[in-house]
Amino acid sequence: KESMCFDAEGGGLICEDCGDLADKKLLPKGVLAAMRHILSAQAKKLFSFTLPRETLERLALVCEDYTLLQTGRAFKSLEFYKEIRRNI
Repeated sequence: KESMCFDAEGGGLICEDCGDLADKKLLPKGVLAAMRHILSAQAKKLFSFTLPRETLERLALVCEDYTLLQTGRAFKSLEFYKEIRRNI
């Protein structure tokens, strides 16, 4: 069994053997697989995968958390996009 969490601050994955996952959110297997694909795929095949809606939304949240933490700022365009999605 592969239980992993993403450490947005550290920019990496944490497994059960490397740290206490009790207070962290586990990554679903589909999110973990998508992250690995994105990191290792050739540029032209970077986003050549499909995910169920729930898994895609979780991946988006992980990426958003990481981006916001690493850049230290919010993005108006992201907030605008999220507002549009809420109203659809």
